[in-house]
Amino acid sequence: MTKDSRLRLTEICCKIKLGRTVTLTQRIWMSKLIESDSDAFRLAERFLMGCHHSTAVVQGFCKAKVGGSNPSDGIN
Repeated sequence: MTKDSRLRLTEICCKIKLGRTVTLTQRIWMSKLIESDSDAFRLAERFLMGCHHSTAVVQGFCKAKVGGSNPSDGIN
């Protein structure tokens, strides 16, 4: 994983942890990254573990959110 990817993933995880808006594009990018890179998966898992998230949430994060609607990301 590149430094830029690691920083971008950390930013997205931080937004999730703080309950801030995460765009569909960010969700898709995160999903593809954690599915293809075990280091990215572990980073997201560790980062999100402490705030009501679990491995199952990290694994299914984008599958659950990207397919459905999410009013908080401004898409109606």
